Amino acid sequence: MNAALQAALPGLAGNAELWADEALVNAIWNGILTSYFPTTGGPGTFLTCPEMIKGTVKESFVADLAIMQVSAAAPPTFRKPALCFEGKSSANAATWNKVEQQISDWTSKANIGMYGKIWGIGAKGNQFVIVALDRTRDDNWYFVNIGGAAPTFGNVRTIYDITAGAHIGLLSAFLTFVAGNPFPTIPRGFRDPREISKTGPLAVTHAGSDPYLRKIFALAQLHAALGSSREVFNADIVARGIKDETPTKQLTKEQFDLINTTNTSVHLKGTEPADGDQNIFDQTAMLATMVNTRIAAINNEKNPDGYDITKPEDQLQMINDAANGLFNSYNSQMGPFEATKNFWSERQTHTYSTTTIQLDALKDLFASLALPEAELVSLLDVANAIVKNMQNISLSISNKGVKNAKLINFFAVQPPVGSPDLAHVALQRMIYVQFNEATSEWSTSCANHTSYQLDVTIFALDVELNRQVVALTYDHAKQLIIKDAETTLDQLGSSGAGDVKDINSGKPQPIGPAPVNNS
Repeated sequence: MNAALQAALPGLAGNAELWADEALVNAIWNGILTSYFPTTGGPGTFLTCPEMIKGTVKESFVADLAIMQVSAAAPPTFRKPALCFEGKSSANAATWNKVEQQISDWTSKANIGMYGKIWGIGAKGNQFVIVALDRTRDDNWYFVNIGGAAPTFGNVRTIYDITAGAHIGLLSAFLTFVAGNPFPTIPRGFRDPREISKTGPLAVTHAGSDPYLRKIFALAQLHAALGSSREVFNADIVARGIKDETPTKQLTKEQFDLINTTNTSVHLKGTEPADGDQNIFDQTAMLATMVNTRIAAINNEKNPDGYDITKPEDQLQMINDAANGLFNSYNSQMGPFEATKNFWSERQTHTYSTTTIQLDALKDLFASLALPEAELVSLLDVANAIVKNMQNISLSISNKGVKNAKLINFFAVQPPVGSPDLAHVALQRMIYVQFNEATSEWSTSCANHTSYQLDVTIFALDVELNRQVVALTYDHAKQLIIKDAETTLDQLGSSGAGDVKDINSGKPQPIGPAPVNNS
């Protein structure tokens, strides 16, 4: 850092007038960043770009400062962003979530690529936070802690002070590191996802943070290996004194219906149908309903005012939380259930201009399922339900720029691949779709069949579940749903809440092969 600037920063701590002026905040950061990312015009150097606009006329985003790396090609170009800075005055009402979301929104339009990497710094007055994105790992943003020898990543926001001597030293060491490592690498072993996503920063509690479920599922895994019956397993839970002491707030019937009917389940048959397939399916679907309900009930206890579904914004928040939370629970926290797992993601942008927009979009989204078009057509009511639900919310929501997510859970029951004589297993393909446009725009356009560019980021997860563990915990899944939501066994049914779309026709269709990323 420029020595004079570094020496002057502590003396600015009490200058309220300076930090209340966004232009001056950005000017100070411009001076800091340019000292670490010099511009010489040659390959391997950088260019600091103020007010850099990305996106379309319809939806554009501006980075207060963007550090662009100069390419090694001849002639050199300034097209690859290494760092995005968003600054606010101390008087600005924007929350840290809003600042971080602006960095995420700008990056989504900055053409960093599916396998791109970028650092982000957000400032409010003299305070700042650091985030990072590494799409070679996943499409989540993570908070960066700069207190160690090298940056570390987590889901806990650390707020630093640019006028504090110790923090100035940490920032200097961090920017020196970034100058030599312009693009972050987040370790794949890191298992604590930070949900700064295109649906907004979702503070979702995962099932893995529920000590009761951890104990139940770990014990179920042991009893599955021993071949225990459900009665023996239940008796062992009582004998060990395992009780549900996780704080939850019961969902109302309306809340329960909302989160479980807007995230759709679709039942596919396997390649070798067997008499017990329906039981496996029922138990697996009940498990998904339980996890969904549990996540919402824990969140409802922590922030009951955030789930006031008389407000359209809160309805959308619940839907987003449920979709994001259920997907991430299986991806990161449901280890005792999994035999195998495959994760992938891709970005899709397609323009639809005919009255077949919904079918066309459906075919693109679900192409990886390898389903015949006739079966995709039968899923149109699922797509219509999504559009209708989101359109109704968008008509009354006050924030027309809010975005949403959607989770569709495909179940299939079939023998392990290449082993038709072995016990059938439950396979799930969970497709989590983040709509990159505002709710009011995509829902209205889809409903009206107008020309429309659908821009989504898709995360898909293939999970093979341990059928013995799922069967052993079936009773507890039902009991927890009834405890955590206003519902009854009769209302719940054998396969959990909500209608399950069954697209089985004459010829059974397995879940399709693992898709190839579009890179």
